[in-house]
Parts: sequence; C-alpha cells; structure tokens
Amino acid sequence: MTDIIIDGGTLTASRQDRVVRGLLLPYREECRSNIGRFSFAPGVVEIPQDLTGMSLNIEHERERVVGAVTELRETPAGILATFSIAKTPAGDAALSDIEAGRRVHLSAEVAGVKVKDGKGIAGSLFAAGLVEKPAFPSATLLAAEDTSDDEDDPQGGDDTETTHSESEYVDEDGNVWRMVVDTETETDGDTTTTTTTVVEEVTENPDETTDTEEEEDPMPATLAAKAKTPTPPRGRTRQRPSIADDLPTLYATVAQARAGDQQALTLLAALTDTKISGTGALPGAGVLQESWQGQLWQGKSYDRKYINQGTLGTNISAAGKSGFKMARGTKASPKTKLGGDWAGNKTELPTGTANAEKFGSTLARWAFAGDIAREFFDLPGGAELIEAMFRLIAEDYAIWSDEKALATFLKLAGAPVAPKTYPSEYNDSLGMLLQGILAVKRAKDEPSFAIVNSTAYEQLLYTPHEKVPEFVSFDITTELRGTADAGKVYVVEAADSYFVDADDDPLVDEGEPAVLVGAKAGVEFDELGEVPFTIDALEIAKGGVDRATHGYLQTFEIRPESFVLIGSAPVVGG
Repeated sequence: MTDIIIDGGTLTASRQDRVVRGLLLPYREECRSNIGRFSFAPGVVEIPQDLTGMSLNIEHERERVVGAVTELRETPAGILATFSIAKTPAGDAALSDIEAGRRVHLSAEVAGVKVKDGKGIAGSLFAAGLVEKPAFPSATLLAAEDTSDDEDDPQGGDDTETTHSESEYVDEDGNVWRMVVDTETETDGDTTTTTTTVVEEVTENPDETTDTEEEEDPMPATLAAKAKTPTPPRGRTRQRPSIADDLPTLYATVAQARAGDQQALTLLAALTDTKISGTGALPGAGVLQESWQGQLWQGKSYDRKYINQGTLGTNISAAGKSGFKMARGTKASPKTKLGGDWAGNKTELPTGTANAEKFGSTLARWAFAGDIAREFFDLPGGAELIEAMFRLIAEDYAIWSDEKALATFLKLAGAPVAPKTYPSEYNDSLGMLLQGILAVKRAKDEPSFAIVNSTAYEQLLYTPHEKVPEFVSFDITTELRGTADAGKVYVVEAADSYFVDADDDPLVDEGEPAVLVGAKAGVEFDELGEVPFTIDALEIAKGGVDRATHGYLQTFEIRPESFVLIGSAPVVGG
C-alpha cells in the first residue's frame, strides 16, 4: 500500500470569487508513476465525506498551501474538484500563474494505493497539487475558458449560475479527444441544486484504419442533491491507447517497498525531474565517467637555444679537455709582436721569445633522484605518470645546461662596453648589434651569433627592413628568434633577468637594451651522447624503485676575446 500523486486536467478559474475548478483525477487513463503504469476505474478511489483539512498546494510541496478543497464530485470522466484560493500573496500568485498559463494542471494526492494487473484497486484521496507538468494525456488539454452567466429569476426568488468549459487533446495517433463540462447551480430559497454534466468525445484520425472502434453513448454523470439530467450530445468514445508497463521500474520499486524504503512508499505520477547532478540526481558519485585524455598539452618542451651557439659535441671524458695557448714574450714581459726589420750584412737579427700556457676544461654535474613505489611499474596505468614526471625532469636538465652556456658567454664577454652614438636612422638596439659585430671582427674572429635581452629584441622586431645594412641578415620567425645563413649572425632573445654576473648582480641598467655578440669557435661544450640518462635500482625490502637521473656538461673556454657585451653598465651606488 502506497501514497501516490496523480495529475488531472486543466483548470478554470475565477479571480473575482477566487474559485478554481477542474478534473482532479481522471478515470480509465494510465497514470505514469515510479511503480509502473496503471489506471483507476470509477468508484475505486475513496472520496472523504468531510473535506476539512484537504488542501491545494503548489507542486506537491505541502508547506506551500494556496487553497482549500470546497467540493468533490464523481463523474464518469473522473473526480471533479472545486477549490477556494486563499486571500494571501501565495494565493494571488497561484491565480496569476493560472491566468498566464504557467501552472494550469491539477494533480491528485492519493494514500493507501493498491495495484493489481495494471489497475488501481484501492486508494483514498487526501489532497491536491497545482502543477506545471502533467503526466496524464488529458492533462495536456488546451486551457479551458471559464464563462459564467448570472440571470435574474423573473420571479425574483430563484438564482441560477452556469459554467461551461471545453478542452481538447490530440493523441499520438491523431485522434482528437474532447471533454465538455457543464455545471448548473440553482438556488431556490434555502435549497441549492447543482448539476454537473461531463461529456467525453473522440474524433478519430481519418487516416487511421487499423484501430478497432467502439461506439458508445457518452456517460453523463449528475451527482447533486436534486438532479437534473440533461441529455448530452452523442459522440464516439473509446478507451485511450494503453502503454506497456514499465516492468523494470515496477520490480525495483516493489523491492524497495518490501525492504521498508519510505521514499518508495510515496509515488509521483506527475512528471518527475531526472537530474544529472545535485540532490536526487540519477547518477551517483562516480557513475558518469570522464573521457580520460592522459597528459594534456602543456606547451612546447624546452628547446635549447644558447648552448648551440658555441661548439657543441660529445668529446667528454673524466680527465676533461686541455690544450695550450702561445703568447709573444714572457708572462712577465709580453710582446705585441716578434721580429722586425733587419739591416743585413752580418748584423744581429731581431730576437725574442714566447711562452706557452696550458688551459683545461671544467665539468658541471647535474642530478635528480627519487624513491618510487614499485606499484607504479607493476600495475597498468602507473608507468604513464612516472614517465611524464621524468620527462619534466629531463626538460629541467635542458634548461640547466642552456643557462650554464649563457652564463659562460657573459663571463667571457666581461664588463659591458658602453654603446656609441649611432646615426639617427638606427635605433639603439640595431646600433649596438652592429657595434658588437665590428668588435668581434676586430678581435680577429668571425661573429656567428648575438644574444639580446627582451628590451633590445622588441626594438629589433620593429626595425624596418630597409634600415638593416646589407651585411647584416637575420630572419625573425614566429618562434621570435633570428635565423641566418653561414657567415651571418644568428639572433636569439634572452630575458633581461639572465644578464647578471656570477653574484647575480645586473650587468646593464634595468630597462635598457643589452646585446651580446660572440663567435661559435670561442667556446666548446661537450655532453654524453644521451643526456640526461637514468639509472634504476631495486629497493626490495621496501618494495620500491630508486631512480636517478644524471647529466654532465663539460665547458672548454677557448677565446674570451671572441665575445663582447654592449650595454649601459649600472651606476655604482645609483
């Protein structure tokens, strides 16, 4: 035995006397509820003798009462109800909703429902709801028009009030269902007689030839103190098309009811919201699965752009590289040149000496290690995360080695050389670039690259092509770096923050352009063939895998004279 809520028909309303009338519970019409589909026959649902306490609420929220039941009448079409709307703001809003067509359907609340073979065999009507969405087909009828005619009795003693409403519904087969409700109330002194006549008709779709039709007389019903039985017009009637019971839902709900699920004991025949989230959502937590995409695009991995400006190779060893440089004179008394003019004729020759100095490379070491639970390797799905993590670590090595190379270039360049005064058609950055190129050439080397800070790079981007001298060629790409053929200068951008010395003090004034020009042969960088490389070791006692990543960078400074930094040095104490 359960409680249910069953939608009825559309309403007629009178704002003047705040009265609402409509078909509350249709007969012989399938109710869609969460225990399946069934219908009520006439006389099955018990109508209370005392209507005290029966209310009209909004959308079955019983704390939102907007009226009271004043009359219930059983007709062949179903139970007709009359309500008195409360003189409250909520009642006014309900009348406004009815007039605007926003909420024009009734829905019955029935307790103690028993269902057998798709038929309701017991139930007790106890309340009603004013709802927006109906479940019964007839609840989607066109809104009825409420008309009242008050006529004066010619004898002055009797009053007669009549109402008439018509509603239509077109089912899925194209059949037109029509319901006509006439109510006549006569007052003769202290005696009031009300007669209600309901006629239900169907006009079949002329294209439909396979349905079995059955002609019957309409079923007028008059339940009144003094009945007047008008003869309704004849019409063809038949039972509405049935819909197969929702057996899976029915079985699930019956099982819940037997288990004492209180929620299953109150059933809604009105259309129930099936929500995707929030309270009462259909899917529980974790039922709907995301479309897993794995690791997402996080931008391009770091592409080294400084270390390649030197000579990059793999001639790395534990002892490192070494070599010597020869200089004129001695270290204590260096010479700018040896030899000179000779007078001949057995005179002494110009003489002198030179000195050789050994130079060696330096080695920088980089590493990372982690103790990883072996479940990441043993079970499917875990290895992807570990590999992604170590790809990031490998990228960190690339950044580290590139920054080491840039720091080496700046170290070899030494203190910045002040910019000169350039022709007016050149911006400062282009003038500084040309000044650096000339400085390296005058140092007897071939400039191959320039690393400029962001301030200088922006100025170069806006330099008109015709302003660039023919002996300077660089191509700005979408990667914001220059390219050049052999014998030309390769221009690369570096953030202003990189232009610092070994103590992290700025080499140029903040916000001012800085241009570093160098030659490829001036420094050699060497790494192992595959960098960085990883080493794994098992930690059997704790079920782990120790993984270490290593990298080595060997730097051989060949010729500091091949590098120059052009820029305005910061004022000491400024």
